Amino acid sequence: MNEIVYLYELDSICNTKKEMEYALDKALYEAIVLNGDKVALTFNQFADSVFIMSFLKNDRMRSVLIDLFKQHRIVISKYKQNDEEISSAVRYVIKQINRILTSGDENFVFSAISCLNIDNLDQKLFVLSIIRDALIYNDNNINSLLFRYSN
Repeated sequence: MNEIVYLYELDSICNTKKEMEYALDKALYEAIVLNGDKVALTFNQFADSVFIMSFLKNDRMRSVLIDLFKQHRIVISKYKQNDEEISSAVRYVIKQINRILTSGDENFVFSAISCLNIDNLDQKLFVLSIIRDALIYNDNNINSLLFRYSN
């Protein structure tokens, strides 16, 4: 009761309709309603997730999702990687885009941001670099870092 739990069923690898129905109808319901637990979402589950997108597409479910966040029944887990704290969904997406741009990994798939899944690698890298720059210069955390280092 009132434990923070991770639900692998909400990962973006759960893309079939049956898996999503299970995740939404059973896993999330059991964790929050039946067990009284809090669900900790990873940034992947939050920023690039069929689960979140399915909630946002429906007015009633969007209200439910917002209420669950307000009541702290769903929380976002922050994490550090190589001494860098990933503290926002924007920073998570930027990090994933940077990984693709530096490695040329054409196999990485954005589950919920399907418009970024471009078959032509050169076009994909070009579009991702534009999106990354737009996110970087509109991310308050990065803007404050740039301000601190420029003074």
